[in-house]
Amino acid sequence: MRSNKQNRVWTTSVVVLGLLLVVLTGCKPRQDPGVVPVDQPRAKIRIVDGLSVNSMHVMLASKLGYFSEEGLDVDASYVALGKLAMDALNGNSAEYVGIVDMNVAQTLFTHKDMAILCEFSEPIRGIKVLGRADKGVKSGKDLKGKKIAVFFGVNIHVFIQKYLQEQGIEQGQVEFVNFKPPDAAAAFISGAVDAVVTWEPLVYNIQQKVGDNVALLTEDSQAYWPYKLLLVTRQTRLVQNRDEARRVLRAMIKADEFIKREPEKAYGMLASHLQIAPEVMPGFCKEIHYEVRLTPRLLDMIRFETEWMPKNLPEFFKDKLPVTTDFRSLVADELKSLKPAACQIQ
Repeated sequence: MRSNKQNRVWTTSVVVLGLLLVVLTGCKPRQDPGVVPVDQPRAKIRIVDGLSVNSMHVMLASKLGYFSEEGLDVDASYVALGKLAMDALNGNSAEYVGIVDMNVAQTLFTHKDMAILCEFSEPIRGIKVLGRADKGVKSGKDLKGKKIAVFFGVNIHVFIQKYLQEQGIEQGQVEFVNFKPPDAAAAFISGAVDAVVTWEPLVYNIQQKVGDNVALLTEDSQAYWPYKLLLVTRQTRLVQNRDEARRVLRAMIKADEFIKREPEKAYGMLASHLQIAPEVMPGFCKEIHYEVRLTPRLLDMIRFETEWMPKNLPEFFKDKLPVTTDFRSLVADELKSLKPAACQIQ
């Protein structure tokens, strides 16, 4: 049996030997891949996202400190239209943007320097067609011969075309009026148009002002044509900054987990961010599917949209072709490396 003195000597020898091995082999303590070393420079990046009920992840990641936890110094700003965010990416005034699939499809007629990092939301019942009951529009079939406000060249433009087709109404049997969403809502409220295609919170505002004269014609976004909110950077930047992109994605995943874990708090923060009454925000948010993921349908939507534009927006896209039809090449693999189950695109 060893004496206490012998035990101490033996223990000391093991410790000394261990330290010697560390010095000789250059071993370093294991670093959790999800933790940014304190001595690592903080990456300064600009993110432009949408100002809407669909866009929650960037705001949460910023306000809850998830970007900071990933060693990122993020300047986040918010715009009313995806086109403005896309312009920021194209003009090098943002490194990452929150846009919709249609913005990607439109840009493909100019260039393909885009890398889709993830989807983060999609309307389930978020797109709605409203009719003026006091002008005889109480069902979809009543739209024949009526004036409909819709923002041209975006997903709701496709949505109303598919809806009318289901109702047996040809496009020549209605009058489309091109309005940006807030202006479309104003035109509907004033009675300048008979119907409108829009989303929350504009629907809520319309119902508050028009009251019983609002007829809800449809609210099933998936049945016709929804849209997907995407986090996008430039391919040329991604090649040189893959670690940075993974850190941005990890912060988005943390925000996603927060939404699932504490939805009411997330809805409250979004209400404050958008300056919307907190009591109505849960109803809006429950019409949106929030999830960081990548799905095969995204590629199908972009493919359809690049074919749809020359036919339906000839003043901009007539006789033009997208610079690539390899839509899979636009999707980055960073999400798959971080959360394989969330990436359904092969």
